[in-house]
Amino acid sequence: MQRIVLALLALCFTVSAQAGDVRFPATGFPAITYSMPADWTATPDDSGNMILVSGDHTSAISISVVAGGQSLDDMATAAMQVAKASAPRRGEPISVSGVDGFTYYSTMTNDSGVSLNVRMMAMKPDAHHFVTFSLLNPTDATPEQVSAGNAVMSSIKILRGGKRK
Repeated sequence: MQRIVLALLALCFTVSAQAGDVRFPATGFPAITYSMPADWTATPDDSGNMILVSGDHTSAISISVVAGGQSLDDMATAAMQVAKASAPRRGEPISVSGVDGFTYYSTMTNDSGVSLNVRMMAMKPDAHHFVTFSLLNPTDATPEQVSAGNAVMSSIKILRGGKRK
């Protein structure tokens, strides 16, 4: 089975195991909560993102809460450029915890030569921040492998202004 080594990950970090509901960042707003399976790991990267990786290394999720004032489309384009991914294609509108946004689709090849599908969900919970969560799977991932990442993505909630929305 192919193991993904994401270009976004700095694997020199010690990966910590966590299970259950997790808040990122630990303090402040906006923030994201998610439910992480016991066999997944989470570690921050050099850019302040939280990177989740499935136990079998066939799904990875990058979670970001960043300041910014540009449009969602401009932010998605910039994020994909940083990740060395293809230009994003805006997909369906989404709403998470009452915060509207869009899904963006892209592809990339990681440093190990593995082709990945990228599905980024991006929202702007206030005038000064973006929240994004991106699922990355090898292009040859099985439906079961993609399903594991989708389950974590479905558990994501956005916290803003001191209360869960």
